Amino acid sequence: MAIRKQKKGTQTSESSFGQRVASARRERGLTQGELADKTGVHISHIQRIEANNSQPTVDVLKRLAEALEVSLDLLVFERASEVATRQMVDRELVAQFAAIEDFNDTDKQAIKTILAAMIVKQRVEAAVR
Repeated sequence: MAIRKQKKGTQTSESSFGQRVASARRERGLTQGELADKTGVHISHIQRIEANNSQPTVDVLKRLAEALEVSLDLLVFERASEVATRQMVDRELVAQFAAIEDFNDTDKQAIKTILAAMIVKQRVEAAVR
């Protein structure tokens, strides 16, 4: 038990894993019970996870990420790029960007070129107005 408490105390991230789960759940307007239903995980386990009193299995991590529509990186590591992604309102666009991660480098570069052109076009139009 003392080892577990020591591990919690050595957390280097701004927020703990449980806090990130709870925050993502609240951002989606879900109760702990609703998250339990969506994941098939008992509500008491969700409560222990959010309180940092339980380490979920990889399977439970995957189900949490899917139900909360976030990446495992966000839940486990809170990567800076994921924090920015979390702020995006258009969930369809977030999903599309996530899918692009699996593209080959040539296709990724093509999409980057198209996006860069669209951004320049938008900025020019805004400047002309």
